[in-house]
Amino acid sequence: MKRVFSHIGFSVAVTLFALCFIKIDYIYSITAGLTVILIVSLAISKYRQAIAVPLCLSSAVFACLLFLFVFYLKAAPALSLDGKEADFTFYITALPQFDGDRYIYTVKTSKIILDGAPETLKLKLYSKSIINVEPYTLINAHGKFRAISDNAFSSYGYWSDGIFLNSNIKSYESIGKTVFSPLKYVLTIRNDIIETFMKTIKGDEGALSAALVTGDRFYISEALNDAFRYSGASHILAVSGLHLSVVTGGIYFLLKHSVFNRKVYCSIAILITLMYMALTDFSSSVVRAGIMMIAVFFADFFKRKADSLNSLGLALFIICLNPFSVSDAGTILSVLSVLALVVYYPYLDGKFFNKIGDYLSVKNDSVSDYFRISAYGVYKSFLASLSILTFNLPALYLLFGYTSLISLVSNVVILPLGSVVTVVSFLTYLLCRINVLGRFAIFVCTELNRLMINYVSSISKVRRLTVSFSPYFAVILASLLIVLAISLIIWKGRMNKTVIAFSYSVLIISLAFNMISQYNNADMLITENGACAIACSNKTLVYGVENKSDYYSVRSFINTHSGKIDVLVDANNDYSKLLTDDFSVGKISSGGFSSEICDGFSVNVSDCFNAVIYGKTITVNEDNTSSDITVFDGRAYDKNGVIYLNDGDVIYSINKDYFSVRR
Repeated sequence: MKRVFSHIGFSVAVTLFALCFIKIDYIYSITAGLTVILIVSLAISKYRQAIAVPLCLSSAVFACLLFLFVFYLKAAPALSLDGKEADFTFYITALPQFDGDRYIYTVKTSKIILDGAPETLKLKLYSKSIINVEPYTLINAHGKFRAISDNAFSSYGYWSDGIFLNSNIKSYESIGKTVFSPLKYVLTIRNDIIETFMKTIKGDEGALSAALVTGDRFYISEALNDAFRYSGASHILAVSGLHLSVVTGGIYFLLKHSVFNRKVYCSIAILITLMYMALTDFSSSVVRAGIMMIAVFFADFFKRKADSLNSLGLALFIICLNPFSVSDAGTILSVLSVLALVVYYPYLDGKFFNKIGDYLSVKNDSVSDYFRISAYGVYKSFLASLSILTFNLPALYLLFGYTSLISLVSNVVILPLGSVVTVVSFLTYLLCRINVLGRFAIFVCTELNRLMINYVSSISKVRRLTVSFSPYFAVILASLLIVLAISLIIWKGRMNKTVIAFSYSVLIISLAFNMISQYNNADMLITENGACAIACSNKTLVYGVENKSDYYSVRSFINTHSGKIDVLVDANNDYSKLLTDDFSVGKISSGGFSSEICDGFSVNVSDCFNAVIYGKTITVNEDNTSSDITVFDGRAYDKNGVIYLNDGDVIYSINKDYFSVRR
């Protein structure tokens, strides 16, 4: 059987992905059901001999057992501390991040003075001031623990990193004792790289190099962060397989053409890959890429050819040994991107657009070589971006609710330029440390970074190509992807090309209609307890968050929209205050509030909450029959009828012509 690891890895990943949406009590029944089906498949000769069926079912059963084991071993004990206060001892394991008016640390506890509490936990720790203690030095503090989320997906990657709780501390005391860990030295190197760039290059240019080499965005300005986000190029700032492939692949190429023999240069390449994985704090996308790179190096070591899909399956299986990793956006998008490049990109390049590729790749007397080679590079980059976007669309809908179509254009330049800047930044650091050609390297690196920043800033101004997905578009997208998958499996030749052309035509038309319908929209979340969050023209208002359920719902809504809160009303309870810890808040109102947030969006708060969005009147906490939308007594009223909120949160999409509602 070919590609054993691809069957195992993807079966485990898909199963774990589904389990993350299911209540823990139901997983026992699912495990039992899959086990019965597995036994039946082994009893039937046809399926047993096929191997693939029992292998995939065995992988699914393994995934269920793994999920249950890790949940009760790690997640459940941590979540049992939600809402409890205690004295605890911890040490810092990563460089701090700064968000608004507070510092965020990743720490690990060595002792928690509370009956029944586990001793060692990873925490996300908030502090109003910087903690002036060296990493891996023991610190005493007192704090209140709270759960980051009640499930893996709404934790935004923290469960994947083994962090289930966060805590605020107001004071601390260093014990002076240090904890031994080899990662301490890796963290020292990481810090030295960042400090070198910030001292020699400075500003956003230095911060960009630091982010490209280490993945740390601490010094990147909010304006530059926004520019990368709106240009669809924010992935370049998070160290991923691209960065690892560029750095380790480049070193591997140089070693391969050096005096070293095969076993020596392969061993060095594997060691450098492991060191780079540690340097980037073992982020999931780097781990995935690192395992694939190591598989390639091992294959070369033993003079064998590596299979990309099998290597991806192996990497995915190892990543899934942490069952919550499938909920991490970086893992999902990274795996889908590689899958697109391995499976779909070769088809588009070799069969669907093959005439264009053949024309540009062959020397032509009517076209200059410079133009032909440049056009061929643009063509290849565009096909890669198109393949990746096609495979990532379902994940982008599920994780973020929007995508930036400008990425099809921006990535044509960003990907090759980002690769060059990453290599130059890495070499600049090395040359600065050994005092050889340091000034020249700094000059080149600064100019390349400035070029990249200017390009991203220009592209980011075209914001109309940022599309928020409607529920109708989700149905169309799912249907098209199913048709596309069936055509690739069943049909060949011209019929397949026709289906792909039709699918993309419908997709483009659907995106255009979706953009038109969503243009100048406001989204309003109403939680099952009556709290509201309104996002309009990149401005966000939050009202009435009074319990944990409201808090999680509103936080998820803010993260998928502007990522900040411009106005927070009624901040006199613990859960509203938690939002001020999670987001940058422009204005807080604990009493009456009346203002125009942006064009067509005005708010008045007295005894109840009233909003006017594009001429549509919204009233909360008062039975107002004259309003277009009224939220009162556990129900939402509008011209179309009544929605009972205890069935779950609802989101209204509102513009000047109409409004619609979805669960």
